[in-house]
Amino acid sequence: MMLFWIGLIALVVWLVARAFTGQDLRSSLERSGLERAHEVLAERYASGEISTDEYRDRLDHLHHTG
Repeated sequence: MMLFWIGLIALVVWLVARAFTGQDLRSSLERSGLERAHEVLAERYASGEISTDEYRDRLDHLHHTG
């Protein structure tokens, strides 16, 4: 019975905290596919995995298809 009340109180605290932050839970946990694609592309470019020309071409492709 005590676990029930602890769980209920924790749930209420979580809901109140979420309401006051004004953030949607889904948007805070997930990014759009386009944002993630930009990040991966930037990481590959920064690590030297792709050239500047290839980076620009792929970035341009993302903007026209995304």
